[in-house]
Amino acid sequence: MLFLFSVSGDGWSEHEASDERWARYRQWRAANGDDSRLYDAPGHVFEPGNLERFSRTIAFALELGWDALVSAKPGRQLLFLSHDDRLEIYRGFGGGLLCRELIKLGGWRRADH
Repeated sequence: MLFLFSVSGDGWSEHEASDERWARYRQWRAANGDDSRLYDAPGHVFEPGNLERFSRTIAFALELGWDALVSAKPGRQLLFLSHDDRLEIYRGFGGGLLCRELIKLGGWRRADH
């Protein structure tokens, strides 16, 4: 999952620091081994058995109004979460279109061969 944007920032400004929802997210993130700013480390990677962490991250994204990309297999499926209460699901891209779009957004890069 890749955080792209939130109208309320990334939870680190003075105003957001006192927001209970952002405080819960920062505490949860630190408890999972990452205390960096969301802007500095926007990616969340999950192993197949991490359904609880994945579900909780999606819940935070929806609660905090993130724009985010969720990709199960880069190049095949994509879920776009929008801060304006919109979800878009894409599946089965041909010709590497998803890869090119993610690269343009800065959210993904091709592995060097």
